[in-house]
Amino acid sequence: MMGSTEPMGILREHAADAAFEAIERSWTFDDKLRFLKRSIEECVDNGITAVRTNDRDCWILYKTLSDAGKLPMRIFFTINYDETCED
Repeated sequence: MMGSTEPMGILREHAADAAFEAIERSWTFDDKLRFLKRSIEECVDNGITAVRTNDRDCWILYKTLSDAGKLPMRIFFTINYDETCED
């Protein structure tokens, strides 16, 4: 309802960014990989065969799954410009 002061359980824009950053700091690479693998399984189980993502710093996660033959769907990945530069 518009104008309600009751929480909706939806985080938008910057609020969502803060939540994702907190999770990202506490999760290991293996945690993220397990979460992504389970999410992909859920998509495939529900008939989703392709997704588009622009998630930050996740290229290596998708590559790891692909190299292991565990990526049963098509991923359209938009890489961030700063992920293409080497330090």
